[in-house]
Amino acid sequence: MTGKEFHHILRKYLKGKGTAEEEHVIDQFYARNQSKDLLDDYTEKEEAEARRHIKSRVLDAIRSEASANKQAVRHRFMKVAASVVIIFTVSLGVYKVLTSETEVVYLTKTTQKGQKATITLSDGSEVKLNAESTLIYPEAFTGDIRNIQLKGEAFFNVAKDRNRPFTVNSYGVVTTVLGTSFNVSAFPEEDIKVTVATGKVSVSSEEQQVELTPGEQATYQLTDKHLVQEKVAVESFIAWKDGILQFTKSSLPEIASALERWYGVTITFSEAQSDHCQLRMTFDNLTLRQTLEQLAIVADVRYHFRNNGQIEITGVGCSN
Repeated sequence: MTGKEFHHILRKYLKGKGTAEEEHVIDQFYARNQSKDLLDDYTEKEEAEARRHIKSRVLDAIRSEASANKQAVRHRFMKVAASVVIIFTVSLGVYKVLTSETEVVYLTKTTQKGQKATITLSDGSEVKLNAESTLIYPEAFTGDIRNIQLKGEAFFNVAKDRNRPFTVNSYGVVTTVLGTSFNVSAFPEEDIKVTVATGKVSVSSEEQQVELTPGEQATYQLTDKHLVQEKVAVESFIAWKDGILQFTKSSLPEIASALERWYGVTITFSEAQSDHCQLRMTFDNLTLRQTLEQLAIVADVRYHFRNNGQIEITGVGCSN
């Protein structure tokens, strides 16, 4: 039997697809090295996880032996195979100790409508979480990458660490930085937007990657799964962190959706609204009533408070 053949048998064995004869070959080596006793303390899940991590090392050993001439492999196969099994079983014990000591604890912070939050991560990075958003992050960063997940909107001020990139995963769109400040907006069923305030940022999807500098924004369009890079007025997209809502060329329904999240209310329209009506407005730390008053004047509509936080807007609004 060559190293390549043993490689094939071992792969089938680890997947539970080996024949009775092939399993017997592997089991012989396990028995000779008392590996069955070594595995008694493992649950099926632990053993399966360990096998996945250790498998590559086992196969590397087989490949290196297979690089020798075929005749030499035949004579030395028993010695090599037994050594590999010893390495495998000892590694299981090492793996269990290491994973128990370095288990990563993840925390989740979720804001409801009308709520905001500020989170300081273990590396000193600060995250301002907007309303109706969720941040999933490790209690302490370990390894070579500082990775978190975001659903909703957040502004990041990332602590510099050139040896450990900081990545934000939002529905498959990954933002990567070393140390900078940027905004990510990734609400369900809305285009994902990454806006850079300082530093350089890489944004990637399955098929594309773009590099952003200050004053640039990448928009992942849900309709065609495409990343669009452009220059923008950054302040319009990050002012929310200071209590200011800015809209540039936004429709009345788009503004209403943002106000629902911001104030924790529900807004309905008595008449259909045109998406062609584009408004430019700024609400600087205003109360809900102050905001609605300003909106009614600019958009030429009326508002009415109903029960349970419901607000109804009447009128067709602007038609430009």
